[in-house]
Amino acid sequence: MKLGCFTRPYGEYTLARALEGISSAGFRYVGLMKPGMISPDMERNQVEEIRKAMLLKNLKPLATWGVLQPDDQGITNFKKVIDISKDLGIGTILTAGPWPYLEGITVRKRTSEWLKDLENFFKAMQVLSDYALSKGVEIALKPHAGITGTAKECLETMEKIGSRGVRIWYDPANVVYYEGLRPEDTPDDLEVIADYVTGLCAKDIIGGRGGNIVAPGEGSIDFKGIFRVLEGRGFEGPCIVETAVPSSTPPENIDAIIKSSFEYLRKMI
Repeated sequence: MKLGCFTRPYGEYTLARALEGISSAGFRYVGLMKPGMISPDMERNQVEEIRKAMLLKNLKPLATWGVLQPDDQGITNFKKVIDISKDLGIGTILTAGPWPYLEGITVRKRTSEWLKDLENFFKAMQVLSDYALSKGVEIALKPHAGITGTAKECLETMEKIGSRGVRIWYDPANVVYYEGLRPEDTPDDLEVIADYVTGLCAKDIIGGRGGNIVAPGEGSIDFKGIFRVLEGRGFEGPCIVETAVPSSTPPENIDAIIKSSFEYLRKMI
């Protein structure tokens, strides 16, 4: 299994520092969030700097996060992210359905606004899924509230889009954080979509809805159950650590968290 780490824990530091920590922990694969997340306004020299930085640390990029604003400009921008991803050898762009809340994860949008958001999202995805497929890049729906809340919603959304270029990247901590599923129930949730899962965010959580995101093994997610489901489907796709750290955490402390995540997951797989 391809075991990697997103750059997200190093969000306050440079991409070079993030890649140093990830490589030193033992990972050979990386996912690009901040720092290093692919942006549509990147110049050629910036793309080449990212490429060289990853090569320097012998890290192969597998995924990035794509922000989708479903208007004409947003579609154009997402196409640029697809193009840059292909250029860098990134096979998957993670995204999610429209955000359903006005404040935090409690105050929802008005129904009329929400329905319009959904209409625009599906129109945009029809265009983008075809474009991504033509470029050999996959768009993966990541659980992140709304119509990509739990596995069931992700599956329904994927089926409505109806493209071979769209699959699902499971995130067990997010279905707890946003939707309130019990951590011990995430393997059953995953079972619903296991045939369509092409990647896994190895993220853990302490508490229920709105809880604290932590490194794999530090919370309550049943990773043994998660991997049991995936292995039963012959899953060989990426498993990439994604965790959050408090603001101003020293990079050396992040290194230790990432290293412990690598050791924990290596024993699992």
